[in-house]
Amino acid sequence: MNAWMRRAKRKAAIAVALVLGLAGMLPVTPDARVQAEELDQRVVFAEGLGDGFTDYSWGDRSFTERGVVHQGSVAIRFNPSLDNALYLYSSSAYLLSDYNTLEFWIHGGSLGGQKLNVIIQAGGQEAAKVDLGEYLAEGRLAADWQKVQVDLTKLKIPSGVFDGIMLGDQSHGHQEDVYIDDIRLVRERFPVSDKQPAPISEQIVVFDDRMRADFTYFGSPASSLLETTTVHAGTYAASLVPGDGHGIYFYKDRVLSTTEYKTLEFWVHGGTEGGQQLDLTIQAGGQSAARIEVEKLLTNGTIAAGEWRKASIALDTLDLPGEVFDGLLFQGRGDGSQPAVYLDDLVIVKETYEQPRMERIAFPAVSLVVHEGGDEPPLLKAFYDNGYVESQEQGVSWSSGQPDIAAVENGRLKAYRTGSTVVTATYETFAASLQVQVVQVEPEPVYDDRLREGFDNWSWGTVSLTDGTVVRSGSQAIRFAPRWWQGVYIDHEEGFEARDYYGFEFYVHGGDLGKQKLRFVVQDMNTILGSVVLDELLPDGIRPGVWQKVTVRLADLGITEGYFDSFVVQAWDWREQEPVYIDDIQLLRYKDRRQNPKPVVHEVDVRIDPSANRRAINPDIYGVNFEEIEPQDMSSFTGYPVVRWGGNSTTRYNWETNVQNHASDWFYMNLPKTNSPNEQLPHGSRTDQLIDKTLGDGGKVLLTVPTIGWTPKDREVRTGYSVSKYGQQQQTECSWGDWWCNPDAGNGIRPDGSYIAGNDPHDTSKPVGPDFAARWIDHIQSRVGDQVNYYALDNEPMLWPYTHRDIHPEMTTYDEVWTYTRDYGQAIKQADPDGQIFGPVVWGWCAYFYSASDGCAPGPDRQAHGGKPFLEWYLEQVRKHEQTNGTRLVDYLDIHYYPTESGVALSADESNQIAARRLRSLKALYDPSFKDSSSWIGEPVNLIPRMKELIGRTAPGTKLAITEYNFGNGRGISSGLAQAEAMAIFGREGVDLATRWGQPLANTPVEDAFKLFLDYDGQGGKIEGFSVKADSSNVDMVGSYAVQGPDGKLYVLLFNKDPLPKQANVQIDGYSGARKDVYRFDASNRLAHVGSLEAGAGYSVELPGRSATLIVTNP
Repeated sequence: MNAWMRRAKRKAAIAVALVLGLAGMLPVTPDARVQAEELDQRVVFAEGLGDGFTDYSWGDRSFTERGVVHQGSVAIRFNPSLDNALYLYSSSAYLLSDYNTLEFWIHGGSLGGQKLNVIIQAGGQEAAKVDLGEYLAEGRLAADWQKVQVDLTKLKIPSGVFDGIMLGDQSHGHQEDVYIDDIRLVRERFPVSDKQPAPISEQIVVFDDRMRADFTYFGSPASSLLETTTVHAGTYAASLVPGDGHGIYFYKDRVLSTTEYKTLEFWVHGGTEGGQQLDLTIQAGGQSAARIEVEKLLTNGTIAAGEWRKASIALDTLDLPGEVFDGLLFQGRGDGSQPAVYLDDLVIVKETYEQPRMERIAFPAVSLVVHEGGDEPPLLKAFYDNGYVESQEQGVSWSSGQPDIAAVENGRLKAYRTGSTVVTATYETFAASLQVQVVQVEPEPVYDDRLREGFDNWSWGTVSLTDGTVVRSGSQAIRFAPRWWQGVYIDHEEGFEARDYYGFEFYVHGGDLGKQKLRFVVQDMNTILGSVVLDELLPDGIRPGVWQKVTVRLADLGITEGYFDSFVVQAWDWREQEPVYIDDIQLLRYKDRRQNPKPVVHEVDVRIDPSANRRAINPDIYGVNFEEIEPQDMSSFTGYPVVRWGGNSTTRYNWETNVQNHASDWFYMNLPKTNSPNEQLPHGSRTDQLIDKTLGDGGKVLLTVPTIGWTPKDREVRTGYSVSKYGQQQQTECSWGDWWCNPDAGNGIRPDGSYIAGNDPHDTSKPVGPDFAARWIDHIQSRVGDQVNYYALDNEPMLWPYTHRDIHPEMTTYDEVWTYTRDYGQAIKQADPDGQIFGPVVWGWCAYFYSASDGCAPGPDRQAHGGKPFLEWYLEQVRKHEQTNGTRLVDYLDIHYYPTESGVALSADESNQIAARRLRSLKALYDPSFKDSSSWIGEPVNLIPRMKELIGRTAPGTKLAITEYNFGNGRGISSGLAQAEAMAIFGREGVDLATRWGQPLANTPVEDAFKLFLDYDGQGGKIEGFSVKADSSNVDMVGSYAVQGPDGKLYVLLFNKDPLPKQANVQIDGYSGARKDVYRFDASNRLAHVGSLEAGAGYSVELPGRSATLIVTNP
């Protein structure tokens, strides 16, 4: 790239700072300088709940206990009876890599002996559970204070991320109070215990010799709990003479969830005669939830005479309403009396917690290049059956084919001389090999007392390149005070070709305290090519008082081709940290590189059957969202079938005055938008311009209709949290330092971190109702006729208490969403009988199941609506309204989906690890067994089949729309490849409409992804028609899809997700087309025609690493 082109990007440096910070941005608490030891702990409770923690407990508890206190003035008192739980939830997620130990003090009261579990939560789900007794002296709570330290790394939390800590009752009965104090999350350098948590098997006993205290017996005169002649175990059994309405009813004092208590077991005896017909009814709230014929649960399908037989029921397969129950009713079936039947040992079993099993060990790549004299860990990973991945260091046996070239000693890979060898690791029954190439490198200085020629300092934040207080060599070093994702940003006017360089080397010094959190980022033209957190390279972290060498291999970041031109040493924490010092930065260039032998090109078989699995593809799946601020380099391509007007600011859009309130996205400000020249409002507004342009390009508009009930009141610039009215705040628009800023526009958070409450919505807004929406539709129809028919019911309502809290501080509920759906839906249908309505437009995983009122876990709002997940309940209301009134108010189930796998959505990170994770995360769209270990969800998402099944069960005929999704910023190959495959998946799985968040930028892989489907040949060629069966022998390496067009063309899409080339052997059943045109894009080449094949039904094609290939066969 020419030097002038690279210099032209200078003005983007500040924007890059924001991009770099995006991946790490988390909700923040008041800005405060922190000491290094504070970075190593988070207070959960000490004299009160720590910042960001909320009490989500149930059961009797107090956070102001003064009688039994460990230190300070107050502790927590909690009664762990009847399945109560102390649940402390954090609004910010925590990484195991940052906090690996849970530490607290607990007191058993006057007696002790209580039974509790320690439970770690992630996203409202149980991520791990252990018996508290495992961590107590003598295995029990004592009548004194005891310190508990739980090594969280031993729990193998699938996501590596958690957000809640729970102490839960294990007894299911009555227990005495316990007291808890000084709860902290701590980062310990060494594990506190090498003991694996013991598996737990729990059960609720309903009856064994007697009724348990938390069950109530309601028996008819023909029943008894004191039977002594026919007993399975112990002294007593239950007896019943079935018939004439007689029965035994066991009632639980609280509902049980079948997601937790999954199995009912009991023993039954037929007395002297046997053959009884007995029904078991599962009750919920006094109503029958399911009925089972008991004899069908038994061997030979009969209640036997003279012997006990065990019955077992999988409760979670019964499809109970709300997945809850609270009673068991045994009754005879049919009329008339039957011989006595006997029951004993009734238990409800909770799913057993088991430790995950190791499935394999592996290296992250088949080969590794190390420079001569290198000394580093060998990067061996262990993979578990629950998706958890961890470094495997202990207990590994190592061998080397040529130990004089390279070998592993004391857990470190030592490179002695140039050459190539194979290093093998063996652990228990597993083995893995790594080809190691040792090369020579020569240093190219970047900074040693000064920046070398050609390098520029684009740093932002508190950075000095001439500090003389802490120096490794020479007289000066770089001093950096890390905070707010700022960084030392060094740019070079020319790009470096990645294949010529081994990587970077520099030295870092932690000052007086050390332990700073930093990330090293490599970029090209402001695009992140790869990054690594320094803690991953320094086992002890950044240490105080000493210089430590850091070596960053480009290959480890996935950078092997193309160019790089800059690097950033970035703060990886929002808080202000102690200064860190950096010196002697150099690039390491290959001196005499001997290439490893080329790896074997693996073959993948692809079988296509155009007659099978045929499904019409709706072209509306290739849509995009409107860009609020169009980047200068946005793609000029305009052939999108759908453009959505959506996002947070559209919730507060006044179509009459052309003003949007940007909510929490930008200081709750009303900002007027530019009108079309020579037009009088409401004509010529921003939405009028969007509609005119989209219709002119041949597309459809999906219009977000505000339903929140407030809209900007005039065309003045106004703010929801005026500093002059509500006082000083943590940030204002001027916090970013721009000359044009408004110092009165605050973020609604006081300097102490508390949220401003009780502000006046009329500061910015006026109330509106459904007639406001109806008039808008009338206005649109007066301009363009019946050409706009897609209407979305607002945007992400379950986030309103956060994004729009200046006017909607209340937590959104089931009823609120349905009420405005009904009111606005009717108004829209009346204004536009052809209108298609999209709802409820929820933000993601938690909102599929819960309201904002409940958070991300079952709560009172869900319980008040039959215990049903939110979307299920919502669609049921849609169906009931249609059956009652004859009008379908919601035509599309509209959801948003951002992959929760770390570093995937919106990210510019193209490091090898993130790229592989991004491409793997696509399986969450359709695979019922896939879950990613880096996701906090902790269970398979199975998004599209899950939603299709829900629609079919509750509101058949409703279409499915995914109106916001994103698999990366689109500048890098993995995000472009993921975008292309996502659209192929949408077509195969039957999504009806989809719009990507973020329009493509010019000359990027994501632009290629859209053109692959909408203009693959540059002449308007589109992939359209029917998705047909296409099977790949290895979907993790090569994804395969096929579409048969209405003209008989066959489109074969092959996505190589591996960084190495692959050979695809394609076989097409019953298809004789000969000429095949091949189109492709990859990391280095934009979409183009790359050749033709003359072949019949079978052919082979080589796929470059990380590439998308389209093969078009003419009939």
